[in-house]
Amino acid sequence: CLDRTICLWSFCFPCARWADSMSKIGITGFWTALSFIALGMISTEATDGLFWVLFAAILVRMRQKLRHHFGMDADSCSSCATDCVAITCCFPCAVAQDAYQVELSLADRRGADEAEAASSGLRAAAASAAQR
Repeated sequence: CLDRTICLWSFCFPCARWADSMSKIGITGFWTALSFIALGMISTEATDGLFWVLFAAILVRMRQKLRHHFGMDADSCSSCATDCVAITCCFPCAVAQDAYQVELSLADRRGADEAEAASSGLRAAAASAAQR
């Protein structure tokens, strides 16, 4: 893991980290995502794992939405299969991958917003100086 905070949250509190990622990019709200994942885990336990197939399919679909949001390969057989394997074999690893992508995107967006603000500030100062 490249970011220790993401790793910690993804492996110790994967449900909360996953819900945070989904809410930050607008796929669903935090509490909705957290409730969904908790209900899915409880249902899987209550049915001795039978619910897992449906739950995993929904998680794959949510991950495909995340891929689509970032312009990555989505809705292909290979991306669905890759997501299914990632979610089934190591859910915290998939959560960490998603979180890292989301946080990287948000950092890029913040950097672009700061650069735009600085640029507009320089333009305003130049315009003010030109008027004098």
